Amino acid sequence: TVKIPSIDRPAIQQNVEQTVLPAGLRKELTVASIVTDNTAVSVERELRRRNIPIHVKRMVHWTLVANEQSNETAFETAYERACSSGILFNPNKEYPIEPIIEPGGHAFVVKANLTEDSKGERALRVLHEIFKIDAFSMVEHAILWILQPDCTYTANSEVLIEQAVSTHIFNNPFSQRRIEYV
Repeated sequence: TVKIPSIDRPAIQQNVEQTVLPAGLRKELTVASIVTDNTAVSVERELRRRNIPIHVKRMVHWTLVANEQSNETAFETAYERACSSGILFNPNKEYPIEPIIEPGGHAFVVKANLTEDSKGERALRVLHEIFKIDAFSMVEHAILWILQPDCTYTANSEVLIEQAVSTHIFNNPFSQRRIEYV
């Protein structure tokens, strides 16, 4: 699990909104790309052009929430079926992982998702209607941006991350929620 930062970040906190998910059973799925993620490469290149030396990784994040009728066994079975359906990720190009943060590194994770989560709603609808998986009450889609300053700049890592996040390159403050983790 990733912890929410205890560091006071007033410039960053202004557009941060906590996502409220229903209580109950839930599973989180993080998906990484097998091929080079051109979006992450472009973002990293732009940050470096702005003299912000940070490595950027981008991953897809899904949160699946069980409906009230689902018990733990049914939910686990439904989760496995959803993962193998090809709706949450394409196994030819992507694979599920735990978010990888380099040991000893100063990493920061930004989770950005749309305020109107059409991808999550579509995935839920397809899982219900086509795959007949009705153990979920909600499916949330988000993007995880993992930011790690270059090793030569670890003394200034908080400043670099602050600069990178304040560019709004990771989320649109008008149409997306942003959650930050250390």
